[in-house]
Amino acid sequence: MNIVENRMNTVNYRINTVNYRMNRVKYRMNTVNYRMNTVENRMNTVNYRMNRVKYRMNRVKYRMNRVKYRMNTVNYRMNTVENRMNTVNYRMNTVENRMNRVNYRMNRVKYRMNRVKYRMNRVKYRMNTVNYRMNTVENRMNTVNYRMNTVENRMNTVNYRMNTVE
Repeated sequence: MNIVENRMNTVNYRINTVNYRMNRVKYRMNTVNYRMNTVENRMNTVNYRMNRVKYRMNRVKYRMNRVKYRMNTVNYRMNTVENRMNTVNYRMNTVENRMNRVNYRMNRVKYRMNRVKYRMNRVKYRMNTVNYRMNTVENRMNTVNYRMNTVENRMNTVNYRMNTVE
């Protein structure tokens, strides 16, 4: 072997070494790239799952808001019904109060009418008493008149007989 051949072998060896090292670097870079891609895929998977959780949470939040809205609607309607019931109750109380006032006034009128009736009955009783006494007086006057007539008749009879005897 000669020197040129030796040198060529050395250069060739060095080129092969550089090539080998370059291939090792390339392999390592591919490994790093593969691992980076794996990490990126895992990050994407985590991100995807986080987005799914976020989406589900938003769906739950949406449903909760719908339930809250419906509950507010039910509460509003219940308050409306309660207000209407209170209005009806107020009106019923007003009607009841008016009826009580009418009843009170009717009772006052009834009381006054009973007082008038009582007074009328007292007047009637007194008038009957007066009438009874007047009738009693009239009867006594008739009795007196009857007796006076009887006495007068007897006197006339006596007078007639006295005149006849002469």
